[in-house]
Amino acid sequence: MKAVKLKKFTAFRVFEEFFMTLEECRKKIDAVDREIMVLLNQRAEIVRTVGEIKAKAGLPILDWNREIEILRWVAQENEGIMDDEAAARIFRRILQESRQMQTELIEDLKLEGEAC
Repeated sequence: MKAVKLKKFTAFRVFEEFFMTLEECRKKIDAVDREIMVLLNQRAEIVRTVGEIKAKAGLPILDWNREIEILRWVAQENEGIMDDEAAARIFRRILQESRQMQTELIEDLKLEGEAC
């Protein structure tokens, strides 16, 4: 009977250690995610400024050469365990959202101009 109790205790211990390690990892991921959000919002502020500059200069929102340059940079600079294509997909989405922000900004500026 004691061997069974010891076995259950050992299984519980393994589960407890696994769960604590899982929770520690999740806390680390949460901390990294918070940093990513700060950086994405910093980037968004700059994207907004770029959108204002483009609007004043009459430049198009989409600059394929710039986007290709960014995606090449991503592939070149990615030295981590993330696959280059996965990193490129993430950056493509960031670029898409950046264009959307600039489109909305320019539409808002046009509406403000019409209201004046």
